[in-house]
Amino acid sequence: MTQTHHRRALSVRTRSWLLCASAALALLGCGRGCGSEPVAVLAQVAGTVERDEVGAIEAWRTAAVDAGIALGEAVRTGPDGSAQLQLQGGGGLRMGANALVRFGGQPDETPTLELGGGEIEVEAGEALDIVTEFGPVRVERGGRVRAIRGDEGTQLEVLFGLAQLEDGARLTAGEHYAGPTAAPSVATAAAAPAGRPDTARHGPEGDSASDPDTAGDSTEADATGDDQDAASTDMDDAPGEGTLRGDGPRLPSVSPVEFSVAAGAGGVVHHPAPPALVGIRTGCADGDFLF
Repeated sequence: MTQTHHRRALSVRTRSWLLCASAALALLGCGRGCGSEPVAVLAQVAGTVERDEVGAIEAWRTAAVDAGIALGEAVRTGPDGSAQLQLQGGGGLRMGANALVRFGGQPDETPTLELGGGEIEVEAGEALDIVTEFGPVRVERGGRVRAIRGDEGTQLEVLFGLAQLEDGARLTAGEHYAGPTAAPSVATAAAAPAGRPDTARHGPEGDSASDPDTAGDSTEADATGDDQDAASTDMDDAPGEGTLRGDGPRLPSVSPVEFSVAAGAGGVVHHPAPPALVGIRTGCADGDFLF
């Protein structure tokens, strides 16, 4: 009787320990997904916007403003839908129609946005990865990237800052990438308004500054008022093949490069091998100011 009672008591204690261990494992598993702090919050919704939850993946239900989205969960928009989300690490995510984004990664790792379709625009308050069919794309802190996934794959455009592909290739503002077989290419920030003459090769009538046969050691693009709200210079290409990008005319350029920015506008100068000397011609009586 004593031996039987001892075995029965041991069996009860063993079952109790197993139940406690199972409960502890369940709590640990839940800490990695369900019940965790939200990684994003829905700030604005319009039209059809839905979300799912950990434990009920793809069981879509209407998403409400101020709803928190945890790791492993997703948000999708319908044909008439759009949404804006605030990201936990700062920055935000804008979703257009027919878009699907799932928030992946682990709490202590770089956040990931798995793009399932549609158009999104991401502003990274901290570094994050956009997961595409050709691998993750790292958006550096402060960067802003537009991604569109359609039937022909995903297209990326860097609007501000830097992005890095899985193979280490870096994209700067104004550059875009389309699919694993396409090489990165430079894209202008905005197209020239209709009716403006194409000065990329021929220049304005009567102006030979942009003619490759007559260009000197520098090329100057004069733009005032509404003709140029912003301008940027990318010198990743070989000397003589760079372009001035912005709302104003695009001109072939050599190093050094000169360009004009209207009052109140901004500009970005990127050089692949710094340091670079930048001079500012103020137009004042004192002349130039260099830094």
